[in-house]
Amino acid sequence: MYNLKFNSSSLMLLSNCIYDNISQFLNKSFLFLGCRYDSEDIKILQKLRACGNRKKQYVLEIFKPNCQYISQYDWNVIQGNFCDPPFKNNFCDVVYWSGSIEHLEKNEIPKVLKKIESLAKELVLIETVQGNYPQGPLQTPWGINKYEEHLSTLYEQDFIDWGYKTVVGGNSWESLRHIGAYKTLTK
Repeated sequence: MYNLKFNSSSLMLLSNCIYDNISQFLNKSFLFLGCRYDSEDIKILQKLRACGNRKKQYVLEIFKPNCQYISQYDWNVIQGNFCDPPFKNNFCDVVYWSGSIEHLEKNEIPKVLKKIESLAKELVLIETVQGNYPQGPLQTPWGINKYEEHLSTLYEQDFIDWGYKTVVGGNSWESLRHIGAYKTLTK
């Protein structure tokens, strides 16, 4: 199935995982949950296309201006909420959720994870900040994005408790650390 290798010295655990393991992701359909106009996700989508991934790539984003911006890349962009995604079970091969899970209340996360896992046929990849990293609504070129507020403090053990394998990344001199969590699904 997947033999993923992570560079734990990097903060960008998922994007580097996809870059470093690109051959495992060719011919896979992807659902990206959340995709900010200035995010690494856009580079990953471009890299998948450049490497020959011709399968469908979908983006589910809640903030309308982000949807409008990323639509220019000719991806399937759907405005919606990942707490109630508008897709059927086994919708795609891989669900990629980076930098968004911390925007949920912690008590909502297990229920949302079950829904997200039902959408993927093969793999769920998640990345988030570790620990208490306060962030309020963010100013964007189109106004305030209220959905950017961090509502949860998450640790590696949370993901282990939810059944995920994990890796924590970042340089030792950085106060900001990221958690990469992944679950291979068998259906």
